[in-house]
Amino acid sequence: MRKIEEEGRFKQTVQIITNDVKTKNFIEIGGTDASFKNHINHDSWTILDKYGKPDIKVNLDGIDSKLPFGDNTVECFLLTEVLEHLRIGTPLMEEISRCLTKDGCLVISVPNAVSLGNRLQWLVGRVPFMAASADCGHDLGGTGMLLDGYWQGGHVVDFNKKRLQQYMERANLELVKFYQSPTVIKGFAFPKFLTTVTTGNFLIGIFKKA
Repeated sequence: MRKIEEEGRFKQTVQIITNDVKTKNFIEIGGTDASFKNHINHDSWTILDKYGKPDIKVNLDGIDSKLPFGDNTVECFLLTEVLEHLRIGTPLMEEISRCLTKDGCLVISVPNAVSLGNRLQWLVGRVPFMAASADCGHDLGGTGMLLDGYWQGGHVVDFNKKRLQQYMERANLELVKFYQSPTVIKGFAFPKFLTTVTTGNFLIGIFKKA
């Protein structure tokens, strides 16, 4: 299985952060399985997660989700491939908004539920791998980790571009820019001029405090 660091969306996110994020101080949420830390030039880097061995262990999912930072103190949050795993993710988004500085930003990515590849899968009666799967696990074509004999942490919510933007707005986070991710089906990458943000395999964007 290919490492996450070798995937196109990971490399694209590295490029986005390098080119468009001015700060060198980062808080990465959910980075214990694959962190950007060794791929980005930085002055400070803190990893928060519920699993593994992060710098700070926090609960990301639920109404009691709290971040250990003061108001208006964080220059950049990274939240990649996390939100789709959270049953109640709005409190975390509200905490991110609370902690961001006026000029700070959130770099976020989630699977695109309505990518061209996913649309074709639904059309022929198949459930896409990236679709919400709860505890179905890999053996039933879903996502997640096998812990204590049960599949945990699978995708529980699907996003398209509009839903992701509205979800962020609900937490007082305003869109700066969506980036066009590759549209790839069975290893074939469509030319960029034939595709759009809404056909790409992932949704990658930058948000700021509204």
